[in-house]
Parts: sequence; C-alpha cells; structure tokens
Amino acid sequence: MNLEPLLSDDDLPEESLMEAPFHEQALYSYMMQLAELRLYKLVRWARNLPQFGAISTDDQILLLQNCWSELIALSLCWRSIDTPNQISISSTHHITAEWAQHLGFEDVVVRLLNIAEKFRKLYMDQFEYVALKVLLLITPDVKGLKEPRKIRDFQDKFTEALLAYTASHYPQMKDKFGQLLLRLPELSRISFMTKDILIKSLPPSLPCGLLVELLKGDNKGESEGSSLNL
Repeated sequence: MNLEPLLSDDDLPEESLMEAPFHEQALYSYMMQLAELRLYKLVRWARNLPQFGAISTDDQILLLQNCWSELIALSLCWRSIDTPNQISISSTHHITAEWAQHLGFEDVVVRLLNIAEKFRKLYMDQFEYVALKVLLLITPDVKGLKEPRKIRDFQDKFTEALLAYTASHYPQMKDKFGQLLLRLPELSRISFMTKDILIKSLPPSLPCGLLVELLKGDNKGESEGSSLNL
C-alpha cells in the first residue's frame, strides 16, 4: 500500500482564526475554536481516504466519533516536534506546561510533550505520521460497527504497509515500528483525560457546535444523532 496519496496538510488558515488572547477564559475559547476547525478538517481528510470510502457511512461515522480526540492529540504532537517544551496549537501560538497549569490541564500538556519528544527521537516523518492517523481511525473493535471484518482487513494491510516502510527507510532503527505503535495507547489516555476536563469546563453559554455535541455524546455514552456529515 502506497502511503504517499494519504499525506495531508494540517495547517489551518491563519485568517480563519482570531488573534490569540492572553487571559485564561479567552484562551480556552480560542482552543475550542481551533479544535472545532480541526474536527471539520479531519472529516474532510477521512473522506479522501480511498479505503475509507469503501466503508459504510454508518461505520464511517462511528469510527470518527471514536477517534476524533486522539487524532487531534496526535496532530498536536506532530506540530510540536520542532518546538521542545511547547505544544504548538497553531502555526504561531504555543502552550507550555506552566501556562497549561493555569488552565487545569498541565498533566495533559506534559503527556503531549513526552510523546512529541519520543517522536522527535524516533525521527518520525510525515508518512509515518499519516499512517498513525489512519491506524487511529480504522479501529475494528468500535462498538456497533456493521462491517468489522472489512475494517480489520484494512487495518491489517495498513499496519503491514507501515512496517514495510519503517524497515526499508530506517533499517538502522529496528524497533521504530513498535515504538510508533506504542504511542497509540498513550494518545487514547490523553484523549480520555482531555475530554473529561473539557466536559467539566464547558461554559453554559458556549454555542453547540460539532465539538460540543461530540463531547456531550461521549459523556452520555451515545453514538447516535451526531451531526457529522459524510
């Protein structure tokens, strides 16, 4: 399987974002706005995956509902590889663990920084980053899937493709493939922690966009009724 067609640009157009604020409440709203934009971009990215289009629409929705926060966390780690001790929430704005402490999610940022540092030491490239995105998305164990076998076959093929890629491009790093896969459970843990913090911190007046809807759905354990459009 060729990984090149799956490459995507994660940069958001700066003109679509408000100027980064410095007080805590405004920064929280800014980060929610960023996450909302990334959500819609993730949906567009997934729709462009050739194999993803072969999956039923209902299963596509379930898969995206299952992994959206892990995908955002992974993108933050990827963007932060070249900014040690800082998480790049956009191309021009960064958060340190010290600043995150004021917002109540220092532990999340520290964990993201640790993963970004591991990626940096592994010399993770863009092909491997995209492969991890796909492996997070294509999870056959999601409850309610209609075609889990088809999804498992896709996952197996892509795992084999990543193994072949790392072996051929980084023969001197024998454990690179395994080290990359070990980051996926860490991202899931970060995802759980982040959603728990966001759910508890949601302002009552916050507009009910896609991000808020997904957070509330996760909190209720619901998988139906999402406004995800595929």
